Amino acid sequence: MVESMGKSVETATVTVNYRFIEGQHVFTSEDVYGLYIAFSDPSKAYGALVGSIEKLIELNEGVRCTVRPTMPLREFLDRLKPDAHAIPHPAYLSDQQFVVDCRN
Repeated sequence: MVESMGKSVETATVTVNYRFIEGQHVFTSEDVYGLYIAFSDPSKAYGALVGSIEKLIELNEGVRCTVRPTMPLREFLDRLKPDAHAIPHPAYLSDQQFVVDCRN
């Protein structure tokens, strides 16, 4: 917990799972109840995560938070390329981490 302008700030990390299913880029999380994002466009799917996580934490926990990914969009997209690291397009890419800062 960190003090910021008289308010306490709690920082946590949530894990978001990625899968490629039947042409859809799907994100879910055991850490954020209700998170399920699926788009055929990986940029749209990844781009929808921050706002969705913020809203779900507000609805589920009653606190407002700021969320940021630990991996930039460009790096995520690069990992999806068939030639990335000489690995074929994965059906499952390693979990993504998002930092959550909540103010009380």
